[in-house]
Amino acid sequence: MAPNSAVPEEQVVVGEEIEHVRVVTLNRPRQLNAISPELVSLLATYLEKWERDENAELVIIK
Repeated sequence: MAPNSAVPEEQVVVGEEIEHVRVVTLNRPRQLNAISPELVSLLATYLEKWERDENAELVIIK
């Protein structure tokens, strides 16, 4: 890796929209996906957005 190359910050929560399914993945494997205030806030952001989404029929949290 080049000395000045930027390393992307790891996303704590990853959201996906696949047709009518919404998938939110907890992405803190080193912390065993322990619930933190940051994780709760990010998870709530996705869930609140999808609650208003008329095309969302199913939400999977993994």
